[in-house]
Amino acid sequence: MNIAEVRRDETTETPHNWRLEQGSQATMQYCHCLLYWPGLIHVATEGDAMFHSWWQKIKQHRVTIIIFAIILVVAIALIILGYRFDWTGFNGNNTSGKTLWDWMQLILIPAVLTLGAFLFNRAERSNQQAVALDNQRATALQTYLDRMSELLLEKNLRTSQTDDEVRTVARSQTLTVVRSLDANRKRALLQFLHESGLITNDESNGIVSLERAALQGVNLHNADLAGANLSRTSLRNADMRNTNLQRTSLCRAKLSDANLSEANLFEADLSDTILDGAMLHHADLSKANLCGADLNSADLRGAIVTPEQLKQVLLLKGATMPDGSIHP
Repeated sequence: MNIAEVRRDETTETPHNWRLEQGSQATMQYCHCLLYWPGLIHVATEGDAMFHSWWQKIKQHRVTIIIFAIILVVAIALIILGYRFDWTGFNGNNTSGKTLWDWMQLILIPAVLTLGAFLFNRAERSNQQAVALDNQRATALQTYLDRMSELLLEKNLRTSQTDDEVRTVARSQTLTVVRSLDANRKRALLQFLHESGLITNDESNGIVSLERAALQGVNLHNADLAGANLSRTSLRNADMRNTNLQRTSLCRAKLSDANLSEANLFEADLSDTILDGAMLHHADLSKANLCGADLNSADLRGAIVTPEQLKQVLLLKGATMPDGSIHP
């Protein structure tokens, strides 16, 4: 069924069908926005993103930087020493025979130029590979959105039943593509699923199950995933600062070393959730279910949480408590 066919069937239209058409239109508009408006893929903050990108580049070219630093230090040392000894030829006082400067011109300088050319070509190849990988990820995300749009608009994914094949196909495609995406495109995928009503935390536990989804490192800074079902997902090292997770299910999810500073976790389900090493500075945990949670070495400074809630936690060893004290 496409949108035009839904409109032609106005004589038998019901409120349910009208909501379906509206939902389908919203989904199509969202997909087109992701295609033509890349700015929707949020970058944490301009300053944080620039610093992270700069630091990543340094780590990628660490060997090159070290080599250039060594060459620079050796060159400076030779110049300084060269002016103190006549035999080097740097100070112009030695006019007989081959000087150190002559040998440097014959051997060292061409060697440095050759090394520089090699390192430049290596960096260029690395940059080309990075661009190619980014294009592959962009294509993978857009292909996924197109296929999911087809399942929504033509295969009635939103109104399907639990055991319908269309749900199995949607889940399989989601788990496959998410492994290949970077932090920001994982965010775009989650926002699409959430705003399409496919991962709601309701009685059906969502239309598309994200159980065992590889979402580690995802950038969800300032995102709104209120009421989403993220149970049993892998969210290690995720950036979830100031994320709206109100009434979101994170039951048995893996959030080790995730940053949840100032996150809204009001009435969230964190039962049996692994939060060891997580940052929860000033997070709102009001009425959150912490039964069986692992908060070893977590940082809860300034977090809104009651002693009764903390009594339900399974592990708290080494955790920084809301008052700044360290739990034994």
